[in-house]
Amino acid sequence: MTGQGPRPPVVVGLDGSDAALVALDWAADEAARRGLPLRVVHAWSIPLPPVPMGPAVAGPSDDALRDAAQDLLDEGVAHIRESVPDLEVVGELSVSPPATALISQTQDAALLVVGSRGLDSFSELLVGSVSVQVATHAACPVVVVHVPKAGIVPGADAGRVVVGIDGSELSLDAVRLAFTAASLRNVGLTILHAHSDPLELLRAG
Repeated sequence: MTGQGPRPPVVVGLDGSDAALVALDWAADEAARRGLPLRVVHAWSIPLPPVPMGPAVAGPSDDALRDAAQDLLDEGVAHIRESVPDLEVVGELSVSPPATALISQTQDAALLVVGSRGLDSFSELLVGSVSVQVATHAACPVVVVHVPKAGIVPGADAGRVVVGIDGSELSLDAVRLAFTAASLRNVGLTILHAHSDPLELLRAG
């Protein structure tokens, strides 16, 4: 008789930004709905020294940076353990660039959750946002959670899951994931396919 293997976790990236904190709560709710454990991942790395332009400026030590990273991770895990006490949650600290750390986590994950925007906006302009990198290279489905914008009134279809399809195998996978999300929330599912009229495009050109 073969025993049941370990349950794949829902993995969420945490960097202390508002978007990451919203993603953390979303991931915890999703893991609880699915009956899966939650793995909170925080990636940190030693910043590269600036181009020498004069005397070096003393900064925090490597140990201090690591301690600060661990504190941030511990606070995130403690928040979830308090808000969702029945959820199995673990924290993992990674000494890697954020995208690299999160992509490596997707090999055994059921889902990867990230915020739409991290703390280091300038770095994102140079190398592409973490959310785009992980969505492109992850080995599991990826959810990018946006911070709700103040003042936006939900439309008539609010509360439904909406999925776009184009007939590809990937869009069929998206439909399966969307159906699961709608079923877990007991809400409706809207499947959207958009196309353009070639003649209209020619006339517009």
